[in-house]
Order: sequence, then structure tokens, then C-alpha cells
Amino acid sequence: MIPIINFLSHDMGRWEINPPSRKGNKNSQYSRTYNNNNIFTFDTETTSIVIGDNKYSFVYIAMLSINGVVYSMRNLSLFKQFLDMYNPRDNTVNVIYVHNLGFDFTFLQNVLDFDTVFARNAHRPIFARYKNWEFRCSYFLSQMSLKNVGESYDLPHAKQADALKYKKRRHTGTPLTDAEDIYCEYDCLVLHDFVQYELNRNGGKYRDIPYTQTGYVRRYILDAAKQDKQYWALRDLVQRTRPDIQLFQVLEKCYTGGYTHANFMAVASGVYTHVKSYDFTSSYPAVMCRCKFPMGKFRAIACNFDYYLTRPDEYCTVGKIRMTNVTAKSKLCYISQHKIIRGSLKNGVFSNGRLYKCDELEMYVTNVDIMTIKMMYKCDIEILEMWACRADYLPKTVVKSILTLYGNKTKYKNVPDKSVLYMACKQMVNSVYGMSVFNPFCDDIEYDCGEWETIAATPEKLTKYYQNPKTILPYQWGVFVTAWARNKLCNIASQIGDDVLYMDTDSIKFIGDYDDLFVKNNAEIHAENITSAEHFGFDISDFAPCDVKNKPHELGLWDFEHEYKSFRVLGAKRYCYTLQGDPTIYPVVAGCPTQKLREYLMTHGCNALLRPFTSGLFLDEHDSGKNAIYYSPENYDIDIPVTDYTGNTRMEHIGWCATVVPTTFDMSMSDDYLQFLMGYAVTDKRAIIRDGLFAE
Repeated sequence: MIPIINFLSHDMGRWEINPPSRKGNKNSQYSRTYNNNNIFTFDTETTSIVIGDNKYSFVYIAMLSINGVVYSMRNLSLFKQFLDMYNPRDNTVNVIYVHNLGFDFTFLQNVLDFDTVFARNAHRPIFARYKNWEFRCSYFLSQMSLKNVGESYDLPHAKQADALKYKKRRHTGTPLTDAEDIYCEYDCLVLHDFVQYELNRNGGKYRDIPYTQTGYVRRYILDAAKQDKQYWALRDLVQRTRPDIQLFQVLEKCYTGGYTHANFMAVASGVYTHVKSYDFTSSYPAVMCRCKFPMGKFRAIACNFDYYLTRPDEYCTVGKIRMTNVTAKSKLCYISQHKIIRGSLKNGVFSNGRLYKCDELEMYVTNVDIMTIKMMYKCDIEILEMWACRADYLPKTVVKSILTLYGNKTKYKNVPDKSVLYMACKQMVNSVYGMSVFNPFCDDIEYDCGEWETIAATPEKLTKYYQNPKTILPYQWGVFVTAWARNKLCNIASQIGDDVLYMDTDSIKFIGDYDDLFVKNNAEIHAENITSAEHFGFDISDFAPCDVKNKPHELGLWDFEHEYKSFRVLGAKRYCYTLQGDPTIYPVVAGCPTQKLREYLMTHGCNALLRPFTSGLFLDEHDSGKNAIYYSPENYDIDIPVTDYTGNTRMEHIGWCATVVPTTFDMSMSDDYLQFLMGYAVTDKRAIIRDGLFAE
């Protein structure tokens, strides 16, 4: 059994807490010194209760790991006593890691008056401080579930899956079985192992562990720039190209993420066979290494717009356009409805949120977007506003850093004793884009006594961001990263046309024989990589590192993934497939746990037609495996009787709480989308019932 925290002993050694070293370790930003000699991790288990329309929850056990020894508490007030008793008397800070801090924070605020809370979204603190204790969210650092943390980093302890049944009702007096005790203990120990790994990775200093995963790639590129003696050149570039508030807001309006959409005729046509799938290798890092980006200060342009638009190798532009007589060239619709300026749309027709046709619209775009729009639509385009600047490759030190990270990821993949290094490199490669597109002008989130408030960003916030010595990747680069990635994806899709069934950011699924097209496109990409390598003075092998079997993997090429035996798509992030010789059903549906959906499909007679994977598929609370979290709108401050699964009743106090409630999953299409399909994809609803779009 996990030992219960006992406060009869006030001896610090009782808890095996080590005093801080008196050597440096000062965090200049907060004028604090971190105690690097201890590892604290914390976790809770809760019970959720729904009474009518009211949703309540409370902590029935909490665990605190002190240097790998786990103690339990059945009341959070004991945890407060511990923190108060061992609060450092000087300015030393003890760090406590919590996985998914936002959830536990909701309950902790009932007993702790936090001094500082930093969050970018309500109920999602990245860190919080109570006296000289700093709570950090390890999820933001790892970007994966606790189960995956243990597996991916090959840690000594592993999460004990399914040992504790959450649907069993427990209260603070409910005894735990040995298996349940171990489950609770190991949640803290897995996190302890991860924090130990992070300390080892950062020279044993908490101050050097970043709060988020992006912090690692920021540090990596900063260090590379300093080593290459390019740091001040990067800082100078950031300052020279800094946009004013008006232009920054234009850039925000131009920004769009990855392109994900289904051919609407494919949605209405049921199951396809012999569907091929290709992946675009590391799409975002690839375009960062071979495409051109804004490298000068944007200036307003009043005339000669075509001069700038026809020279993408020389200029980058952003601005406002008007499109008229717009019709998609194929059954793939590109322009997102929410990017169209409100009030500018005339007679718009949409396919699942993407524009099929209209008489007129206005929107903000980059010059790369204009090239993509011309691939995907027949239309007339008028420039209403334009800003232009010099285009060039990203700085050498940035590209070199990306190639090095990609090379290490490739080199360490599938190497047994390098799994941790592989995971670190993989995460850093994926974080480079996230670092570049970080929006410093987002609204602030303020926390005050349980209340979360959104505070509008001010110009001073943007100024402060650009004055930060760690700012070396301008926001406008991130805007163009996704623009280029969408352009490369749509370039090949526009050549395949209506045989494309589905696209998602860096992958494409189609019918027909287009393998030669991908060979041709890869040759073009290879030529672009050579041009980029020559520009920087790199060897082309830097773009094509070898894996453990000495096989090269060139950055940015199209890779054949699968040929599906059967494939059905019902919309963005909603498709299902089977593979030759494999009886397993592979559903990919955003918002629904994959394993539970697969179990449902396979136990409900999912056949060659991939039924019941249809519009109208409904999974109840049991089948979906999906949970919703409801945060209490107020501090309830009430006591309610709770009867546990053994039949014993106990009064429990309900304050601020986060209630986890099993919920349903409904895959029905929107009425607007169904109406669109009936008008533009099919004329006989009985046909699409027969083909399996709808449940019969």
C-alpha cells in the first residue's frame, strides 16, 4: 500500500527532502533560485457524479512523489499542510510536476491561493506558483499522454493501464485494492522518471528545463546561431522586418493551417477499392529548407501588382483580394469559409465548410495563396491592398539546424538504444514550424480566484515580444510555411483532379495510376533541394540522410504509404480503410477514440462496404469511450452524500471541480453538407443509401 502522509514528524529528513545547493542556479527573470536536488511529482484521482443537471466531482486520493517515494492523501488539505510546512524560508523554489496540470489545478485551487498563474487558454495553466512552490505541466513539455511518455522514453516505470476502473464510484473512505494502489503509485513514478530524464538532459537544473516542447527547438536554434556567429544578424533581421500593428493583423488574417478536405463526389459514392496513399515527408520542415520567405520589411504597394505576383522567387506579398465568378475546377474545394471577409460573400455555395462557387468574395492572402487559388478555381482576381518585401531563403543557420535535426531523427529511427534520442529529435523537428508561427499578439488569459478572463492584447505586448532576445523567427515566416505546404499539396492534387479522394496536410489518397506523376514531382523536388544546397554551400546528402540500414531518406519527397483494399471517406478527418490480407478495420475519425471505434465497427458487422461506417453512425456513452470535461462555473461549496461501489456512504465537499462525463459520438453530417451533396453530387437519395453514405 502507498504510505499515507503523516504530519506527526516535522523532521525534514522524514520526507527525504534534500536542501538546495547554494551554487548559483538563479533564474534572472524571476530572481529565484531553484532547488535542483529534489524531484516532486503530483497526481490525483477523482470521482464524478451527475445529479440532474448538476455535475460534481471531488478528489478521493492524491499522490505526492518525493524523490521516487510515493505518499498518498485522502484530503487535499493535507497537501496544503505539507507545502506550508516545507515552504523554503529563503527565495528557493521547489518544482512540482503534474501531468495535465489544468485538470488537477481545478481542484487544487480549493485549498491553495496561487500567487501566479500563466496560461494561454482558460483552464490550461502551463505553470502556477504557490508561495515558493512552482507547479509545472509536464504535458506541455512532453506533448504526449503519460502512457506514451513511459513507452517513448523507455522509462523504468510504465503506466498501469486499466488497473483502476474509473466508472467505479469511490469516495475518500473507499479502500483501494493492491492493483489500484500500484496504478496510483506508478502514475507518479512514470512522471518522476521523466523529470529525472529532463534534469539529466539539462545539466541537473530546473531553470534550464523549458516550460513547453517548443522551448527546446528555440534553444537549439539560438545556440546554433551563436555558434555560427549569426545570432546578432538574426536579431537585426527580426528588428528590421518587424511589422507594425496594422500589418501584423493583416498577417494574422492571411494565416491558415494545413489543408484537409474530401472530394465531395467521393463522399457520396461509397466505398472505393485499390486506393493509393502517398505522404509528403516532413512537409513543413521541407518547405522551410527549400522555399523562399519574407526577408525584408513589407511596404505598401499602390500599383504594378502583377510585377510582384509574377516573381515569387524575388518577392513575397500579403494583402486583400476580391474574387469574382468563382467556381472550383474539380470536386476538391480549397477556400475555407471562415477566411472570407464577413459581408463580402455573394451567393456562396459550400462543401463542408469549403467554397465550391460564388459570385464574389473578399479575403486576405499571400502571393503563394494566390498561386494555389488559381490552381484550384476558375475566377477573376482583383488586388485591393498589397504589401510586398524581398523574398529569399531562410537564414543558413536556421536551415542548417532543421537539416541536422532531420538527419538525427532519420539516423536514430528504429535503433533500439537510440529510441529516446529519436523521440527528442522527432519532437524538435516538428516544433520548428510551431516556433515560427507562434502568435505574440494573442489575447492574454488572466486567472483570479477561480475565474478566467480574456484580456485583449495591446501594442505593448507586440513590442515586448520583438524586444525579447530569444525572438529570432519572425511570425511572417510561419504564415508562409503553411502557405507553401498547401501549395505543394494542391500542386499535385490539381494534376490528378477528381481522382483525388482525400487530402490532409501532408498526405493524399487517390484512385488511378499516377505513380509516374509522383516520380516526376519527386525529381522536381530533388532539383529544388539541389538548388537550395548549392545556395547554402551544403552537400545534397545533407538533405538525404541515411537510416540505420544506410537507406537515404530525402527531405520533402513523396513516399508511397499504402494501397488500401477498401476506402471510404465521409469528410475531413473522417475516413476508414482496410488493407490487403489484414482483417482489421482502420478508422480515422477526429474526436472519437480510435480503438473504441474500431471495436464497435468490427463487432457490428463492418464488411467490405465498410458499413456501418456511414453518416448517422452513433455511438452511445459505453461504445464511444469518449469523455467530456465540464468545469464548474462557480465554487459550489456544498457537501453531498456519496455512496461508493461497496455500498458505504460518506459526505464529500464539492468546491471548484472538473467533472469527467462519458459522452456520445455522433458522426452525422450537417444539414448544409447533406443539402449540398444532394444538389451537386447525387440526384437520387436512394442511390446513396444503397451505397452506404447513410444508415439504412
